[in-house]
Amino acid sequence: MSKVLIIGYGNPDREDDGVAWHVLQGMAHRLGREVRAEAEGAATSPGEEGPTLLFLPQLTPELAEEIAHYDRVCFVDAHTRFSGLPLHPSPQA
Repeated sequence: MSKVLIIGYGNPDREDDGVAWHVLQGMAHRLGREVRAEAEGAATSPGEEGPTLLFLPQLTPELAEEIAHYDRVCFVDAHTRFSGLPLHPSPQA
């Protein structure tokens, strides 16, 4: 089974920018997981099944090290339409 990380980012106190926090809360609820009340840095540990959920106020370069441990990563942000873009790692010179 592949390791999946779902990252929501934004400001949960703002109307449009808080969408990711609410999406992750809904996902955690459906997976039967608890979500901490504070949003910043809140994460739910992976159970026997399902993805790891992580909420951040913003994306930073340091996140790349964490992402490297997963087979698939999904980013959740507020937007007016859905789009998906496959990402493929490549070696750096």
